[in-house]
Amino acid sequence: MRRERLYPIVLGMISAIISFIAVVAIITRNFQLNIKWVILLGIIVAAVFYSLSYFRVKASIAIKRIAQEHHLTAEALAEITGLPETDFPIYNSKLQLIAPKRHWPHILNALHEYERTHKQENKL
Repeated sequence: MRRERLYPIVLGMISAIISFIAVVAIITRNFQLNIKWVILLGIIVAAVFYSLSYFRVKASIAIKRIAQEHHLTAEALAEITGLPETDFPIYNSKLQLIAPKRHWPHILNALHEYERTHKQENKL
């Protein structure tokens, strides 16, 4: 559980550091701006990359958690989301999420809806 909370933060920080270094290196060599502007642009780009990485990892963890918690197969995931079964291979009892990242919000919403209806059925 602790690993799942730290992993998105660590991956986001690594992504932010790499993007900051890349932006600073590119802007200082090509545009020769004032160092204050370079650092400001680097921080802005780093914040964007941090948030992208953080939320992608959080979505991946949530999708895998719901699939494992409800013992969903690739067929069930394909039926719930409306995507092809080949997007949800399961190896060693773990979901390998190879669906395009642009589909992840749709997958996550469909699985949250499935989880809500499944919990309501269990209460009845």
